Amino acid sequence: MYYAALSQEGGGHRAGRRDLAAGLGAAGVEELRARWQPLLAARLAPLAAGREVDLVELARELSGTVVCALLGSGADPCEVARAAAEAAAASVRSHLPGPRRPRAEAAAVRAAARLRDLLATPGAPAGGPVGPQDGSVASRARAGEAAENGGAADRPGPADGAPAAMLAVAAVNTTVAALPRAVAWCADAGLWDQATDEALRPALAAELLRVTAASPLLPRVAAADGTVGGCPVRGGDRLLLVARHAADAHRRDPDARRPAEPALSRLVFGVGAHACPGARLASVQLADVLAALAPYRPVVTRARVDRGAALPGWRTLCVRAAS
Repeated sequence: MYYAALSQEGGGHRAGRRDLAAGLGAAGVEELRARWQPLLAARLAPLAAGREVDLVELARELSGTVVCALLGSGADPCEVARAAAEAAAASVRSHLPGPRRPRAEAAAVRAAARLRDLLATPGAPAGGPVGPQDGSVASRARAGEAAENGGAADRPGPADGAPAAMLAVAAVNTTVAALPRAVAWCADAGLWDQATDEALRPALAAELLRVTAASPLLPRVAAADGTVGGCPVRGGDRLLLVARHAADAHRRDPDARRPAEPALSRLVFGVGAHACPGARLASVQLADVLAALAPYRPVVTRARVDRGAALPGWRTLCVRAAS
């Protein structure tokens, strides 16, 4: 899904791809952490008082905050997250097999337009400016790289249009699908000891992302004739790749002390031209969430599946500190 936002052509789109790649690199992710870490501390504070926290709402706000910062949008992060979720769900409904659904197609167009309008909202992203320049985290990161290399960069500014909306849809829906499921798995499997260990935590985050696989099915088209698992495939055949099976998630539970090799765990983010540039961000963000939750060793108290979402996930998943 991220790849779609990066595969456009033309000078403007090439600049957008460079901005996004910089924003999702090491420097860009560190700047984004400065936005989400205070948010995590504030939203998880009720756990200390014995109250519940809905991790789905937290994931929505986190993902909306990241999107607005990456794109330089002044929109409300929670509104952006809700709009991105509706745009994804409406798009899925409009592409279901069977007869055409003109009403569903029209609803998808309206949802996408609403998301684009929201992202075009001017002003500083939520959390205020982190650096001295204006514009998005992505464009600031690229400007910093250019300065380090003795070159010049275009003036930072907010992203716009369809690529920005595609990025928002991808970032919000994968985060809202993966983060609550990963935390629930950690709680159910009793992995808080690993989450507490600073040395093990990054491997635990990678393992949880491997087994949850936010995009469990990946549509592809065969480029040439061949065989897959002994089955003949012809060029042009449409394929559905089960990402969880490729990453061995159906046979191997997460364990930071005996993690899967990186080449295997990274399969959930795609490979080659289809590799997700947000892999670093997803891993660092989940590790930060686990670090913030670990002192409470939370347990799941309530959960309700979201049957209308574009990706498998929860509508509500509440946790409370273990007594």
